[in-house]
Amino acid sequence: IVGCRIVGQPPLLATATDLVLAVTKFLRKKDNLAAKVVEFFGEGVHHLSIADRMNISNMADEYGAVAAFFPADCDLLDHFHHVAPSNMTETETFLRANKLVSDNAGEELAFEEVLEINLSDVSILISGPQPSTDRTDVKEFADDFRKC
Repeated sequence: IVGCRIVGQPPLLATATDLVLAVTKFLRKKDNLAAKVVEFFGEGVHHLSIADRMNISNMADEYGAVAAFFPADCDLLDHFHHVAPSNMTETETFLRANKLVSDNAGEELAFEEVLEINLSDVSILISGPQPSTDRTDVKEFADDFRKC
């Protein structure tokens, strides 16, 4: 398992797409993820919504990993309490009894390797209208616009 420490806080206007693409781009540059599992951890995890975490994990194939996940934490348990409250008492008891809840997102386990990504380095991108795959960093938009 390769650990990916997430630090920092994303820029105020960063979208879920900006975050997912930044993490995917960062991990895609690492050529050692083939046939590996990536576990995300670190103080920056709390700045990611549950949806952001799911999207980043779902992109594992895009960055070459077999699978990727964020351990269960208080944020995830709170989310589940809101969406499926009837099942949560037993679920939370099971997770805690089996030490599957990370109460400290900064806790570093014994990983094969540890990578680090800083969310404050995420660029805010705009795209389109055609083709939408042509993305431009907001900081460079004025120059890019003048070139058109």
